[in-house]
Amino acid sequence: MSRRVPLETQDCVLCANAVETTIHLCRDCPFTKLVLQNNGVVAQTCFSPEALGSDLVGWLKICVQSLSQTNLGELFYLLWGVWKERNSRVWDEKSCQLWDVFLKTSTRLRDFHFHNQPSVKLNSRSRLERWKAPAFGLYKINVDGSFNHVTRKGSCGFLVRDSIGTMIAAGGKPLFGLLSAEHAEAMACGFAFGVALEQNLVPAIVETDSLLVQQQLCRSEDSNWW
Repeated sequence: MSRRVPLETQDCVLCANAVETTIHLCRDCPFTKLVLQNNGVVAQTCFSPEALGSDLVGWLKICVQSLSQTNLGELFYLLWGVWKERNSRVWDEKSCQLWDVFLKTSTRLRDFHFHNQPSVKLNSRSRLERWKAPAFGLYKINVDGSFNHVTRKGSCGFLVRDSIGTMIAAGGKPLFGLLSAEHAEAMACGFAFGVALEQNLVPAIVETDSLLVQQQLCRSEDSNWW
């Protein structure tokens, strides 16, 4: 089986503002920059003055030397997500929004870590939290929010899966004017609630990793201004 793709242009299919080169796709493309900036540590290294002044090989050396193994792995995984989106636009003429690319890639990375984590001996005082599918007829919505205390910006996203673990829906968006990490997490919950109701993904269970947000959402008072 063969596919025919027109090669009349070498413009980047993600931004259409520059010729597509390897360093452009991995570092300089505005689309890639926005994806990588969701990890503050990765972005600080990838877009430092020294890194921006380097060629592809020099840039990779700086990333390898400066990032921890975990953050370096996330960098390459995010770049894989960008490359996958690029190929989808070229070969399948399908495109996803920026935040969907980041959320889907991050979700795959979490799944990879989950399935490749070392075995842990548990005692009565500790247990390993694992994602569990909801009962038949229910959806489970996992939400997450990020927060930068310097810029007061962040992002939020959610993932909906059914009782056999199949991804039904996902979404994400940037956030501005945040007050705290809990604020970002609460905004993520509100965003997920709205989409779930619009798409009739109910009844559903919502999971958040913020105990404070969970406690506030479960309060019985009519008015909860927290």
